[in-house]
Amino acid sequence: VAENLRIVVGDVTAVDAGSISVRAADGYSQAFAISTDTVIKRSRQDAAATDIQVGDKAFAVGVVNGDTVTAKRIGAATPEQVANMLERRADKAANGGADDSAPAS
Repeated sequence: VAENLRIVVGDVTAVDAGSISVRAADGYSQAFAISTDTVIKRSRQDAAATDIQVGDKAFAVGVVNGDTVTAKRIGAATPEQVANMLERRADKAANGGADDSAPAS
């Protein structure tokens, strides 16, 4: 049986030990219940829900079951970390995909 998944990418608007709410750029907001099986990362490190802060940028993937969406995976980072990552990607694209931090040979 296929799972009905919901994915939301946006800003964390609320968080506690049992749930996290994420609001997408289009205004859609979803609360995700957190279970013992939920994988949570903040800045690519294992984390607890309470390590995530309101205002963080996040993506959440959850399984829809009636009115409840239980998170399978949550990833979060500070807005500054996301901006730095996007800047590095833009620089890499501008350099034809080359990593300009590597020494020239």
